[in-house]
Amino acid sequence: MFFLITILCFSCEVSKGPISRIYTTSPYPPLSELPMKDDVYADQTYSRLKPSYSFLDEVDLFTFSYEVEGHIVLGYGARPKGQSRLPTIIYSRGGTYENGRWNYGTAAVRLGELAARGYTVLTYEYGQSINDVAADEMGGYDTIYLSTLIELAGQVPGADRKKIGLYGWSRGGMMTFQALREEFPQVKAAVVGGAPTNFRALLEDRPLFDPIFQKMIPGYAENREEELSHRSAVDFVGELPEDVPILILHGEADNKVRVEQAQELAALLEEKSLPHQLLVYPGGDHGISGQRKDVLESADAWFRAYLK
Repeated sequence: MFFLITILCFSCEVSKGPISRIYTTSPYPPLSELPMKDDVYADQTYSRLKPSYSFLDEVDLFTFSYEVEGHIVLGYGARPKGQSRLPTIIYSRGGTYENGRWNYGTAAVRLGELAARGYTVLTYEYGQSINDVAADEMGGYDTIYLSTLIELAGQVPGADRKKIGLYGWSRGGMMTFQALREEFPQVKAAVVGGAPTNFRALLEDRPLFDPIFQKMIPGYAENREEELSHRSAVDFVGELPEDVPILILHGEADNKVRVEQAQELAALLEEKSLPHQLLVYPGGDHGISGQRKDVLESADAWFRAYLK
């Protein structure tokens, strides 16, 4: 089920020249040894929760790495067993610092449930690097990591470089919009969930973010309004591509990023006649955790319509 394609030489000197290739790292460890978090149970092993995660029997899981400006970025991937050259989805997670950081168990579940439906699904880590300590920059290095992976995705076995979908949740939604404004021709569709699209409103609702932004947003102290605007999709709707349909998912009861942000963005997209759909989940929290199956079905239907 788990395999190794090539080995990354950690003792080799890291080039700071042009980015050129995907490296593969270690094989995925046995699922039976991994702690996994279920919506109903506390952290348990895969063996304990296997009925909930039976889709993992249908996929191959792997890790990979790639270089960005001298940093070796860690990635996780999943693809259906016995298939090749599938539409590719790049997932960008939410969270800051240690909160939300990937591990083998969470990556297996989040990527595997989508991969089992017929995709090669890739994600990447930010705020750390295999070969050194990388700053966790919100709208800085993280967006460069995403843009680079879009360009290199076709080098991952099983990934179709011409059919790429972007999927971002919370902070990852902001990063997805940043990538969309670069207009990569291989990106054909996007899904965002719980995404902050107006950082000024976010800061008004949750002032606790100010010291976090001070640390995580390059240039924030000197150019506060400019940096907030740069990360607010409502301020650059006119830069978004006309041919990439965007599905916006948001919980009505989201107390971290208010649903009004999604509604404001949807209205602006409508004004510009940009293809999109807004789905608001009644009672849904920031992760729409109580309706995860519906969220998965909606994302799958969107990507199936525009990637396959």
